[in-house]
This record gives sequence, C-alpha cells and structure tokens, in this order.
Amino acid sequence: MKAVILAAGMGTRLKPLTDTMPKCLTEVNGKPILINMLENLEDSRIDEAIIVVGYLADKIRERVGSEFKRMKVSYVENDIYSKTNTSYSLWLALKNLENYDSILILEGDVFFERKLLAEFLNLNFSTSTVVEKYNPSLDGSFVELKGNEVNDWVHKSRRYANFIIEDKFKTVNIHKFDRNFAENILKPALSRHVSESNGTEPIEYILQDIVKEKGAKITAFETGKLRWFEIDDLNDLRIAEKIFKKKISLDEIKSLHGGYWRYDILDFHYLVNCHFPTKELIDKIKDKLPLLIEHYPSAQRVIASYLSKWKKLPYFNAENLIVTNGSSEAIRALSPMITKILVPIPTFNEYTTFPKEKVVYFTLPEEQNFRLDADKFIKQTKESGCDFAVIVNPNNPVGNTASREDIIKILDTGIKLIVDEAFIDFCNDSVEDLTEKYENLIIIKTLTKTMGLAGLRLGYVLTKNNEIKSELRKILPIWNINSIAEYFIEEFPNHEKEYWNSIEETKKERDILFSKLQEIPFLDPRPTKSNFIFCKTNISSKKLAEYLYDTHNIILRSALNQEFMKSDNYVRIAVRNREDNDKLILALKNAEAVIF
Repeated sequence: MKAVILAAGMGTRLKPLTDTMPKCLTEVNGKPILINMLENLEDSRIDEAIIVVGYLADKIRERVGSEFKRMKVSYVENDIYSKTNTSYSLWLALKNLENYDSILILEGDVFFERKLLAEFLNLNFSTSTVVEKYNPSLDGSFVELKGNEVNDWVHKSRRYANFIIEDKFKTVNIHKFDRNFAENILKPALSRHVSESNGTEPIEYILQDIVKEKGAKITAFETGKLRWFEIDDLNDLRIAEKIFKKKISLDEIKSLHGGYWRYDILDFHYLVNCHFPTKELIDKIKDKLPLLIEHYPSAQRVIASYLSKWKKLPYFNAENLIVTNGSSEAIRALSPMITKILVPIPTFNEYTTFPKEKVVYFTLPEEQNFRLDADKFIKQTKESGCDFAVIVNPNNPVGNTASREDIIKILDTGIKLIVDEAFIDFCNDSVEDLTEKYENLIIIKTLTKTMGLAGLRLGYVLTKNNEIKSELRKILPIWNINSIAEYFIEEFPNHEKEYWNSIEETKKERDILFSKLQEIPFLDPRPTKSNFIFCKTNISSKKLAEYLYDTHNIILRSALNQEFMKSDNYVRIAVRNREDNDKLILALKNAEAVIF
C-alpha cells in the first residue's frame, strides 16, 4: 500500500506560523503534523509515502528526506500551488502512479493518533473514508450516510439551503481506495474535473460527484473516541494541543473569556438559561439567517421601539430605552459620564474595571453574608464624593438582593444609582417602575444570562435621565446591535410564555442542585435568587477549580474579587440542566476522595 499526502498549500489561516514554514510542519505539542503522520504510516507498514509539495517545498524535503525509518519517501511538485486546490495535487500524484494494490490519501493538516490509522486499515473494505459524527467543535466538509455508506459529500462551500448539519458526519480527510477504484473511477473523475476547472476545485467536489452521480460505494469508518483534529487556524491548533494531552491551563482557558464551544469543556463558569431559546425560536432564526446576514441592522432608535413592545408599561418606551451589546457595552459607555462611583464588592467584575481614580469600594461584610447596609452605603457615597453608585440586584456572585425599600432610600438622596438587573427575572424584584419617578435611576439589564443569548450580546439601559440618554446615544455606534439580535427582539413577544416557563424550569433545577450541593461535605452553598449558587469551601477555591478542570474538564467561577475578601474559599456555580448538574455533583464527590 502506498500513501499520498497532500501538503502543497500555503496555510494562510495559520499565519504568522506559516510565514516561514509549510503548514504540515506546524507543531502540535512539539511534534510537526507531517512527522506524526509519517510515524503512523511507517508503523502501519506502508511501503511508500508520496508527498505532494508546493509552498516552501524545500523545507519539507530537508526535514523528511528520501526515507522515513523503513518507509520510502518520494515527492511530487505542484508548481502552481497558489492557483490550484487539492484535486490538482491529487491528480499530479496519481497520474503516473504504478505498482500499487491500494492507496491511502491524507491531507497534510490532520493530526491523529496511531490507533486511528491502525483500526481504519484493519477494515475489510476496498474503499473507505474516516468520519466523525457532528459535534459543535467540527466544521468543514461533511458526509451524509445511508447505513454505513456515504450517500452525499458536501464541501463547506456547497452547503445547500436548509442544510441540516446535526445528523451529518465530518470528514477526517483520510481515505483508502483499492487499485480498481483509483484507476477506473477516481483518476478519470479527477482528470475531468481538473480539465474543466483548471485544478481549482477541492477533492470533495470530485468525491461528491463520484458518490452522487456515479453511485460508487465508499464505506464510512467512524472514529468514535479515537483522537484526531484538522488544523486550519490558530484556534484549531490550541484545540489539537488540548486533545493530544498538552493540557491548556485553567488560567489560559479563562483568559479566553469565551469561545468554549471549541473545547471539550462543561461550563459552570458562565451563566446562561439552558432552557431557552426554544427549538421553535431557533428554527425561525435559522430560516431568517441568510437575510439577516446580508443586511445591515436598524439604527438605535428603531431597535429601541421594537424592544418597547415587550412591556405595555408607560415608562418602558423607546424614549427611555437604549439597546446595548450586552451589559458590558453599557457599563463601559457610562464611564465618561462618571466622576467617581461607589462599587460594593464582591460584585460583577465589569464594575471594578473603571479607571482606578473613579472607583471607591464599599466592602460587603462576609460575616453578614455580604448583605448591603443602605445607611452605610449612603454615608460612604457622600463622604467619598461619589456622583454615582451601583447595586447589582441580585448580586453577582453572591445571589442575594437589596430590598426595594433600601433602593428607594438611596434614590431619595439624589445619588445617581445604577441598578444592574441581569438576573432579576429569577426573583421578580425589579425596580424598573421606579424610573417613572426617579430620574437619578439607571437600570442596566443584560438579556444574555436569563434568555440564553450569550452569543448574541444583547441588553438595554432604561432611564428617564435626559443627560445620560443623550450622552449614551452619542457614544454608542449607530449599529451596535447585529441583525440577528434585532430579529430576536422583534420575535420574542411571540415566545414570551415559553420564556417564563424556562425561568421556572431553571429555578426548579437550581433548587435541586442546591440540595445536592448541601450534601457535599466541603461546600456550604448559600441561598440564592439567581441562576447560580455561591458556595463557601473548606479548601482553596483555586485548588478545587484546578482539580475539576484537570480531571473532569469542568470549569466554575473561582477568584471572586479575592483581593477584597478575607479568603479565597468561595466559588460560584452556574445552574445548568439536570444532566450537566449531575455530572458536576459526581465530580465534586470524586474531589472529596482525592483532595482530602
């Protein structure tokens, strides 16, 4: 058996790494992709590896040579690699290939474990390809299976309207074909396509033609838990390094501040509603997606008018509403208007990132479960010369609330008070109605946490304060909300009942999780009015967080404004669905046996 490795491309998405070396020599945990591939081929008794080179070809020849251990290595040059695609490289490799019984075709950007290749080659099929069932970390070309045979082969550029990806299988770009298939089906198809397209088509176009038009049979081999990853860009490289045991540290994962769908992580760190949006609402967004991507969103005031229809209340109107890209945008936009602000801690970290000269900290006492004392709060605001103060209600990360009476008491002093109601739908203690009376009240509300919209980045500011509204509208871009978020705002009233049902479902799961956390000996969960649970631990929260990540790929929130607190023995745990919550409980029980 001979192997053909396609390694002519420039790998532009891996820049700057590929500025000075070919993509196939990109290192995963210190080992180049190509060297890993050759080791696995040689171990599987492949007679010869034929490498199609192009970009920085001499570096590949220099690194590999004409032999790799006991395996012969030869080269085919693609001189027009910058103008052609993989079909042309494969056509070059096959057109003069002789003396083979079967060929193994691999693309030079796939890092895989030895066992994957061994099990694939043990298959008793003359034509076969390696695939993996869809998961959110996979992208690119997918195949549709009928039984265990490929029924369709769809390159990413050829995904048709209403293409459903969830039931498809990602191609790993490793194929095995016997001589009969290669000579009588593959080579003629390659020749025709190369002639018609000047070699600009990817292999997937040819394979789609072969299985769809010619009806050729190609058997799929599913990877299951066998490890592999296709490396197209720097994010792919990070994932591959994680898959292949170079563990990305917990600190590095958290420094990414999201994008966790790329990693095999169970996320109890960020806070979402796992029961909303509904499938029906998501399907509506999917149907509109081509239109939404193509067009600009509306301007601020138009979107505010759509949002105002959510509540038939006099104060909740387009004049008082400013729609924002999550609460973070609103908080940063308010900064130029603030001379000095009183920030109770611990609290949402965004409020601790104002310029240092603007922030005065009001420490909430641990011994009173971090509850706010309104009188002391008012006193420190006045004595420190703060023109603004903030209350997160319910407080993140603690989960308790300031009373309506205390908020009114603060407002009556004339202090400009920001009330952040990110989680208010879980307790129905909103003071939005007070904006009708108090022009010094500024409500900030993100919709990402209660509505499961973390990726859409959607929120709003509600206030009657004309000066603040005017300044915010000057600061914020005219198109700060994307078209998908705008469509969600318009469509939400048709799904409001399901939303409130999801809130009740989340609260139910929260209460069940709270009870189970009470059974963990080293945790002391505190009552909460939100979709997270604040716990005191008998051990370092950092040590617990590292154990859960290293052993179970679970992350939770530790390091909660620790510089202002007496210890680091606190964690915040997001409420997810029952299945995920139970995985966390099991991991915590295992932690007890290991850590203590």
